[in-house]
Amino acid sequence: MARLEKAAQGFSRIRGVEADDLLQEAITRTLEGERTCKRGVPLVSFICGVMKSLVSEEIEARKKGLRPTTVLRNGEPILPDAPTGNPSPERAAISAIDHRATLTTIETAAVGDEKVQLLIEGIYDKMRGAELQQLLDVDEKGLAAVRKRFSRLLLGLKTRIAS
Repeated sequence: MARLEKAAQGFSRIRGVEADDLLQEAITRTLEGERTCKRGVPLVSFICGVMKSLVSEEIEARKKGLRPTTVLRNGEPILPDAPTGNPSPERAAISAIDHRATLTTIETAAVGDEKVQLLIEGIYDKMRGAELQQLLDVDEKGLAAVRKRFSRLLLGLKTRIAS
């Protein structure tokens, strides 16, 4: 057991979780049959392999953005504050300054297409799906058509800016 605990401590530094939790998860997955050990494989080596696999899975999940990034300070993980979903006042001000011209260009290009203008307003108001359908007074296919026109409008602007 001492060798497993030592290995768990080493792996936990990489994963950013408690060594006891990592070891317990490896043993639990083994006992539940999620991981199977073949005859002749030493149990300590097998459970170390399971811990290594758990660490690898966690690293891949973080690379894909499926987990919050853990920051270590003096070897101890520090969990970030939970996101509120709203941008900070600084981020909102920076966005308004940096993106105002782009948004104005998009709104100007949409003049003449009332449905696309309404779609843009709905997106500003964080509407989605059924709310946008109700705003535009269209069904699902109608919303898809308006979104397609909006995408083409954006693509046209992108190619104009690039050239």
